[in-house]
Amino acid sequence: MKAVEMLPAVDALKEDDASLMDALQAVSTPPELTLVALKSAYHLRGAARPGDHGNRLLASEQVETIVKVIQAFTIKNLPLSRLQIRTMAGQRFGVQVSEMWVRRLLKHNNKRVRTRTCKALADKHTGAQVVANVNNFCSQLKHVLDAHHVPPSAVLNFDETQVVVKGSNLSTQRVVSAKKERSNVASTRNSTFASSLSFVAADGSVFLSVYVLKAKFGEDDRSLINLTLEPALQASRRSWPRFFCWTDTGYPIAERFGQVVDLVAAERRVRNPSLPLLLFGDQCSTHMSTETLQRALLLYVFLFFLVANASHVLQPLNAAPFGCFHWSLRVYNEQ
Repeated sequence: MKAVEMLPAVDALKEDDASLMDALQAVSTPPELTLVALKSAYHLRGAARPGDHGNRLLASEQVETIVKVIQAFTIKNLPLSRLQIRTMAGQRFGVQVSEMWVRRLLKHNNKRVRTRTCKALADKHTGAQVVANVNNFCSQLKHVLDAHHVPPSAVLNFDETQVVVKGSNLSTQRVVSAKKERSNVASTRNSTFASSLSFVAADGSVFLSVYVLKAKFGEDDRSLINLTLEPALQASRRSWPRFFCWTDTGYPIAERFGQVVDLVAAERRVRNPSLPLLLFGDQCSTHMSTETLQRALLLYVFLFFLVANASHVLQPLNAAPFGCFHWSLRVYNEQ
């Protein structure tokens, strides 16, 4: 128990005509609480906060106002210079401050006026809207779960990531059409990354993965090989299905993502034809096209896009499935 919490008992004993030392000795029975600490808390109770020093140029409220203005400009990516802060103090409060005074102000309030803190404040300003969006998201999800039974294996999360090759450049096999000397598509051999779209279930299993490679296409778009989606060779029978495709940018486009949704729906019909699929992803423009959403609903696939600026709420939900994913990935790599 803290010393401050025992002060009401001291006051009650003093009302019974007990001296201060007798009251303190009667109350300080716990061994962890000393008589000196209890006496110090008694005398410091109700002490007034120290006021501003007489040599201060601005009061505490005025300094707080300047700090708030600096934060507001930093949030909008327009940080104020020292000269602008001096001018603001002179125009607003009629006090001329020196550049050294501004430096001491910024050093003393460094944690409050730095860019990272101001950006965090900017995110908190949208907190009410984020809470409303999360509640709307949860209500829509509850409506779907009340109408359909979806096991954890049918709840998928897809993240668009990048596969980076270090040490040596990423090189892919060129696809050459028949009766043509020049290849239809040639991979850029100086490219060191590729986009990866992985579908991971809530139980930790990997549904499938799609790799998107960057390529330069020729004049003729006809080929005997499908350049949109091709199955990759499996390392073992236990490994999950992998597919790859090419785009001009190396990132999934709306047309390719629609084909990926068709691929996921086809894989669902093979594994669990009677169960729907819940797909959770980020709010990306290539994922939220109207044609893709309509196509997914017809295939009994429900797409849910996570609420923006809600990673601090949703991040703990990724711990369990991604822990299983890393464990299974390590097991597959050892094989």
